[in-house]
Amino acid sequence: MAILTSITVNDTGFIKLPSGTVSQRPVGLSTGYMRYNSDLGSNEMYSGNQWTDVTTGASSIVTNGLVLILDAGSPRSYGQNEFKFSTDIFSWAGSSGHTAATITRDTISSPVGNTPLKMAVTGNDPHLGTYNSGTWNIAPAANGQTWVVSVYVKASTSTTGEILIFGANSSGAAFVNGNWLTFTSTTVNITTEWTRVSHYITMNNASIAYIHVRLDGPNIDGTGQTVWWDGLQVEKVSSGVTTPTIFNPRNDVWYDLCSGNNAALFNGVSYSSSNGGTLVFDGSNDYASISSVQVAPGTGAFTWNFWVKLNDLTTYSIPFSGAGSNSNYGVISMDPRVGGGLIYYALATRINDSNNSFGSSWWYITFTGNGGSNGSRNLKLYRNAVQAGSTYTYDYNFTATTPNIGANHDSYAELMRGNIANVSYYNRALLESEITNNYNALKGRFGL
Repeated sequence: MAILTSITVNDTGFIKLPSGTVSQRPVGLSTGYMRYNSDLGSNEMYSGNQWTDVTTGASSIVTNGLVLILDAGSPRSYGQNEFKFSTDIFSWAGSSGHTAATITRDTISSPVGNTPLKMAVTGNDPHLGTYNSGTWNIAPAANGQTWVVSVYVKASTSTTGEILIFGANSSGAAFVNGNWLTFTSTTVNITTEWTRVSHYITMNNASIAYIHVRLDGPNIDGTGQTVWWDGLQVEKVSSGVTTPTIFNPRNDVWYDLCSGNNAALFNGVSYSSSNGGTLVFDGSNDYASISSVQVAPGTGAFTWNFWVKLNDLTTYSIPFSGAGSNSNYGVISMDPRVGGGLIYYALATRINDSNNSFGSSWWYITFTGNGGSNGSRNLKLYRNAVQAGSTYTYDYNFTATTPNIGANHDSYAELMRGNIANVSYYNRALLESEITNNYNALKGRFGL
């Protein structure tokens, strides 16, 4: 077989690159391979030992040992931008009792970089919908409003499907006195390539309070066929302007891009589109919590990283806490007051760089433990890739499996007052050169 040594494209079209997430990067490559990174939103090239951004030349973050990454700027991590299906919110039997499909999450990639829902057809009229346990009230709607529903879909062989949209009253009922309050459907062509399909509805009943969506596969016996769905979005149209109203936005979850170590968001953590997407912790009562044994290193090595910015310089903020004791991570504090600084506290102040100049800038905070035997374990803090304060030598055994982001685990009155955009965790201690690499890879997003 002849080896193609060069390609010249004389056209005004495009070349489609392979696309995937950080965790889906191929291994064992030589120099020069290129792909689109759907997590970072950029084209990247492998330089022989690391991935670099094609446009800026900046290196991508280190992935060796990466266990968790939460990024408010990624649609796959925070649902503010576009909602992706997850199997836990659907009752695919539906109100009419059809169970003509097996619903699972597949491993293939979709146009939104997600792993889509797989509908393996086992009979006639397979479908999945937002109707769940007798409740239709997934997203609020009102009489006179027009809504547009769109979704990506493809099938193993070309077929047809349907988008169905319903309105429901304040009690969650969509079918009242033998009639649908508001209902519409459309047939869509499903090919073997990903296609974005859509439908709309204008609510025309005064009792409408909610909207419900159902997605149907082939309405004939399609046994053996597979249909994939992803990237569902519902938008409310007002005065000719389509305002995204994210369908079941799951703004109570911050999704991990690596291993499913998702963070639960409590008490109304909000979203800001600044700096590519950040979460805002108001210092009132909101915080995030991760529940996973994968972030409990015991006596082993670890690295935590946080991109943070303070919004209140009159008091201290808590970006991270496992609990106050030495056995449970302790607390990281950012104190802009006199005598403050970047502080690690575990029963007492163990590290303090005595630099309280936080201002309104973004900061890259890194917390590492080197692991090892008794007598050799130590902890370090870094601020923008430079070690902050002194090394704290302690034979730690961090067994906490539910660390908090934005609140002291032992005192929920001690909170974060500011923005957190990106959190990552490694199951090893990053080298200082790797910490610097990660800082340089993302600092442009934060104006540094």
